[in-house]
Amino acid sequence: MAEVKGIVDESEKIILLKGWTKSAATYCIMNESHTIGNSLRWMLMKNPKVEFCGYSSTDDPVCSVASRLSA
Repeated sequence: MAEVKGIVDESEKIILLKGWTKSAATYCIMNESHTIGNSLRWMLMKNPKVEFCGYSSTDDPVCSVASRLSA
């Protein structure tokens, strides 16, 4: 069972973390690697409305890729 900052759902691949707003959010991608994080960041940054998109790849089995998006 995945639990990240109070959100619990076994079936979700992407978890939106608490504290999101209309223009910014942080989310975790379960059981993925650096490759998906970098590919997602690259595609999102091609959109002129996106101000920032970054990610970090972790060894955490629950949240293997954490990404932050701001538009």
